[in-house]
Amino acid sequence: MKILVVEDDDVQQTLLQAMFGKIGVDALFVHTGEAGLEKLRTHFFDAMLLDLNLPGKSGVQILKMIRENVMISDMPVVIFTGDKTRETLAQCMQIGITDYIAKPVDMHQFGVKFARLRKIVAQMAATRGKADTVKINFERNGGILRISFGGLLNEEAVKRFDSQYTPPFKSITKTDTIILSLAAMPGLNDAQIRCFNLILALIEPKKPLIVAGRSFGPLLDVLPDYEERLFMTEADALKMAER
Repeated sequence: MKILVVEDDDVQQTLLQAMFGKIGVDALFVHTGEAGLEKLRTHFFDAMLLDLNLPGKSGVQILKMIRENVMISDMPVVIFTGDKTRETLAQCMQIGITDYIAKPVDMHQFGVKFARLRKIVAQMAATRGKADTVKINFERNGGILRISFGGLLNEEAVKRFDSQYTPPFKSITKTDTIILSLAAMPGLNDAQIRCFNLILALIEPKKPLIVAGRSFGPLLDVLPDYEERLFMTEADALKMAER
């Protein structure tokens, strides 16, 4: 996995370089958002780690420019910030981020988040350029049933989900906490949200935790019953599951 890191502090760059080396991630570092945008024009990266407090254009401004550029709008962006206030995260969520890493960095959480990012990148690669491809992945571990989606949420996706989430499977997993992850998707339109509601109906009466990713804002507006069960990242959903 190749990551573009936009971070202006040399000490943080050195720390991140060592951490990426430990988890086998190839990282290219730049000091400003403008330099990051220039690299994106000439090189391919699987994802970006973006500091918010930058000289010149801020991280939020750079994030907006990425999401408005059709060539790179789907690229996963993880923000890197010491400002973990609700207002800052809410603003970034509305624009569209994949995850966030708070400063100072916790090595264990860093590794966990980038392991999950690898899966998101792989799932996106499997469906890239295939408009009708539906990818649904079931993982069950430690009382958690994680169901992740890639490609397009359409009627075929609902049928495929129904064919896998059978009554015997429901019985086996009846005590599991269900996490539905949309983190590998660039965002849901109205038609896809309707299909997602059909999937939720198939899971009833259980109410899953939803990792919305870039669809956090749109889903919050249309799923009021899930306000307490809707999360931007899987780490946040897992904290809820552990309670």
